[in-house]
Amino acid sequence: MGALIMSIPNLALFRWLLTTAGVAAILGPTGDRMVTAERSKAARMDEREAGEIGMHGSRPAVITFGHVATVVLERLCQMIVAGELRPGQWLRQDDLARQLGVSSMPVREALRRLESEGLVAFYPRRGARVARLSAAEMEELWSIREELAVLAAHWTARDMRRIPLERLRRLYAALEQAHARGDLAQRMALSRQFFFAIFEAGEKEYLTRLLSTVWDRSFQYRLYFLRVAAEVGLYELEPYYLDLLRVCEAQDGAGLVASMRACWQYIQQSAIHRAFVSHLRELETRADEE
Repeated sequence: MGALIMSIPNLALFRWLLTTAGVAAILGPTGDRMVTAERSKAARMDEREAGEIGMHGSRPAVITFGHVATVVLERLCQMIVAGELRPGQWLRQDDLARQLGVSSMPVREALRRLESEGLVAFYPRRGARVARLSAAEMEELWSIREELAVLAAHWTARDMRRIPLERLRRLYAALEQAHARGDLAQRMALSRQFFFAIFEAGEKEYLTRLLSTVWDRSFQYRLYFLRVAAEVGLYELEPYYLDLLRVCEAQDGAGLVASMRACWQYIQQSAIHRAFVSHLRELETRADEE
């Protein structure tokens, strides 16, 4: 899994999601307590290449030490995902640099990195803004992800013995627990691991990379999807996780392909999907008015 993570184009966003700061931003006060408890340990993690990043309400804390470019990149990711920087909001480099207590150079570098990851868009002679969420783009990403996932299932189905069943069972149990706690950050991370445990069993490196890219590009949409689900009272652990686990346990290759296709159809036909599309269109309208 480590090799796969390092191949993810949207590495900063994925790494931030798994940090204590990422959990705090999504879970609110509960996450803040987790950050306080884990801060000393997180500061020693080599993979973060950075020091402490404080959180004080909605205002970004000044970066105190660490690899500045990396910390700025992860902090801006945090601000976008947590909603401090809204979809479509203009980004003034000087203002961001002043808020973070750094020069404009690492901010400019971070924004360019985020542009390559689809989180920021640059406009000639106007500057940069947070990428807008679009119902049309979401439908495109969902469709691409569906076809790639079904293709990966076909490859895995050729030898179902390669699927790590014990790991899949543990991931499903952890998903149930994260869902029961309302832990969106953990649930999203576990969902990714669950699906990729199946995809990687097909042993098709380039296909897995493509899936990884599309999966991460759709990160904001999936996060908003779960938030909208919680807001409208439709937050659930979708039944397709258990269906996929059962066909894997039965070593049913045809069933795996059918269940993988069915999980995307379930999403598209669900009430939460309709509510989510409506929510995205409202965001688009609001952004146009601004």
